[in-house]
Amino acid sequence: MVSRTVSNLRRANSVGRAEDYYPSPFFDVASTYIPSDIYELFKWCSYYQLTNPVIGAVTSRLASYPITELDVRSDNLQLVDRYETIARDLKLRLHLMETNLDRYTFGNSYSTVLFPIRKLLTCRSCKKTYSVDKVKRLWRDCQFYIHCSKCKHEGIPIVEDVPIRSYEGIRLIRWNPMNVRPRTTGLSEDDKEYHIKLTRSLKNRIRLGDEKLVTKIPQAFIDAVRKNQNVLLDDSMVYHSKRPSSSREGGEMLGMPIILPVLKEAFFLQVLRKSQEAVAMEHIVPMRVLFPQIRGEADNVYSTINLEKWQKEVTKQVLQWKRDINHIPVMSVPIGYQQVGGQGRALMLHQDIRIVLETIISGMGVPVSFYFGEAQYSGASVNLKALENEFSSNRDDMQDLIRFIFNQISRHMKLPPADLGMKPFKMADDLQRASYDMQLNQLGKLSEQTLLERHGHNYEQEQKRMSEEAKLASERMIAQQKVQAEAQGQATVISVKYQLEAQQLQQSLAPQPPQQGPEGAQPQQPPEEGQPQEAPPEQAQAAEEPPPEEPQAQEPEAAQALQEEGMTSPVTEGGTGYVDLFAQARGIAQELAQEPSEARRLQYLTVIERQSPQLYSLVTRALRAQTVMPSSTGTGNPLPTSTRPQQ
Repeated sequence: MVSRTVSNLRRANSVGRAEDYYPSPFFDVASTYIPSDIYELFKWCSYYQLTNPVIGAVTSRLASYPITELDVRSDNLQLVDRYETIARDLKLRLHLMETNLDRYTFGNSYSTVLFPIRKLLTCRSCKKTYSVDKVKRLWRDCQFYIHCSKCKHEGIPIVEDVPIRSYEGIRLIRWNPMNVRPRTTGLSEDDKEYHIKLTRSLKNRIRLGDEKLVTKIPQAFIDAVRKNQNVLLDDSMVYHSKRPSSSREGGEMLGMPIILPVLKEAFFLQVLRKSQEAVAMEHIVPMRVLFPQIRGEADNVYSTINLEKWQKEVTKQVLQWKRDINHIPVMSVPIGYQQVGGQGRALMLHQDIRIVLETIISGMGVPVSFYFGEAQYSGASVNLKALENEFSSNRDDMQDLIRFIFNQISRHMKLPPADLGMKPFKMADDLQRASYDMQLNQLGKLSEQTLLERHGHNYEQEQKRMSEEAKLASERMIAQQKVQAEAQGQATVISVKYQLEAQQLQQSLAPQPPQQGPEGAQPQQPPEEGQPQEAPPEQAQAAEEPPPEEPQAQEPEAAQALQEEGMTSPVTEGGTGYVDLFAQARGIAQELAQEPSEARRLQYLTVIERQSPQLYSLVTRALRAQTVMPSSTGTGNPLPTSTRPQQ
């Protein structure tokens, strides 16, 4: 036995360490520092999560990536607005991320809803109740002392916490997993209670009687500090989220941190970084040495010069060169130069560190590309699917936490329940999945309701919004068409107005042909004043004929058309305000009789027939009468055989 020990010591001296430095062949240096208590392990996990850039980044992304916006579904829109307002006031999304960060760092997270209270103090003598802010009181040994104004009793009152039904004082509490001790009250994990260990700073504030704290904090916390005990919370008041873990003795109620499998790799990464630091400190910046250069045996300057003076001169020249980089030193002896160190880049361990980083990331259960941002769907479908399963499990816990929070709030505020959760989570392959769903919908294999619900939309709300938008679009179109119709109507009125003005101007500027009688007859001179005017033979003959049917007023369009054609119509307006069609027809017939061109007469008759058929009938009768009774000269033009122009 002694000889064996001596041999071990000799071997240890040769190596530099004892032979049993590693207690087991499965151990390494990091294994000797593994904590035996899980709460001691939580400290190391918290340290690496805060200091290690890889672990901190991965846990932060895992905690924040699956958290989406709150989704409230209810037929009561006011209730939906109320729940969304409460979520914004409570900063629910931030609380979910922080709770999720505890879940990945420690493997466990604990949340509690704290409602506002009003603390009442009741005198033990006369039972008169006072509000804590309206009574003369003292704070001593973590207890209130009051002076009753009714019975003059001084002493410790009965403290009662009365909940206040208000949204403003509601707070979400996130407990540090290192200070929570869950315990089962039976054989099942469903029957459990939580012992909360208060922090030292909170205890000191309670002992000192912080005015803002002791008047608002529940009395159970004050009693726990006074009795130096932990705060006991019921299972219904705490939501415990934990990561899945294997069965083990004494830790069934706690989840395992995601950092635990990579703690040894984190230790090895720290060793590599320490070596990098040593290389950077010693080998990055080289040391340069100057010395007198010896070229041969005959040129030995060490025996001919004073080396001390030479050293001072060289130092002086180097200082002058540092002050002025253009300085040119003149030396009597050649100078040699030698560099010591500077091989740091050759000793760098970048590739080794990259391999360790990838091992740490993979050990935490996420793809390496999730940290480095190099993921592509074609080569990472399996990894993305595994990551999606992790996120799905996490989202289930977070949605249960949302329901836990709002169920307590709805009971406290007496609000109607609603369907609460988070909006659908989208992974990197959602674009391809959405395109595939769209194709199925176009082929009639997938309903629109399923398509919308898969992508986070409410079918009923979207249908209602689409109908409202269609109604608004229809009203907008009708209003636009009304405006266009009004604009067109005004433009038409303005156009007709200026057309009439142009026609009147054209009529006023057109020359009027002179009225002539039968061929060879002289124009009639107006009678002198006082002499009676003789009626022409045509008028006398027309007067002897029986009067036809009661004439009607000529349409203005007919007269205007005749004037446009260059024909003057002898319209006589009486005092009664109507037009004499007989006189107008005879005048037109006389003008047509004087027209030498038959085609021109037919054109005039066509215009008159189109504008006023009655006037046309009278004109043709007058022309026939002129044909039967020619003028006194016997040169009257006969009536045309056809009243239609030849094609």
